Amino acid sequence: MGDVYSDGILLMETFTRKKPMDDLFVEELTLKRWVFESFPDRVVDVVDANEQFSSKETCFKLLMELALQCTSESPQDRITMKDVLIRLNKIQTNFLQSATYKPKWKHGMAASEIVTSETGGLPEIKEVQLL
Repeated sequence: MGDVYSDGILLMETFTRKKPMDDLFVEELTLKRWVFESFPDRVVDVVDANEQFSSKETCFKLLMELALQCTSESPQDRITMKDVLIRLNKIQTNFLQSATYKPKWKHGMAASEIVTSETGGLPEIKEVQLL
């Protein structure tokens, strides 16, 4: 069960870019409490400002919900690793489906090569052929 707890903390660290020992966390405020208190209505407020999550708010909420389930106080209340993997796969699938770029082509046009930019943005059209 300890691994599940660590995975939850790792998810929080990854997307907030905060460590449990960050200067922000003093006295009773912990990384887990900070995320918990922001969930679900203000959870996007804890995401690292360098991330582009504004359009993926649902995905981020699902990730933080999973992280909180991993870090339940009672080990018996924590989600299993098998269920963590299933949920992560579902979140990834939903994320990829929502991120799919679907251009509106004019009649008779086809892209001969579409590649994803290295910055993770929208696909770039390298060449368009008129049919």
